[in-house]
Amino acid sequence: MEGELRRIRQKLEQFLDRVVEADTPILVETYEKKIRGLQEPKVALGEKIRNCGRPL
Repeated sequence: MEGELRRIRQKLEQFLDRVVEADTPILVETYEKKIRGLQEPKVALGEKIRNCGRPL
């Protein structure tokens, strides 16, 4: 899970870098959608990792 979380964070960083460099609104919007789509699994994995080993 931690490896997957690292990969998601790397993708997020890449898209954030691209947003900064993008000069067309369509590209910015597309990258922002990708970023939002990666935020949900990032949060879910973070919660799973925090709760790993704890009783339900």
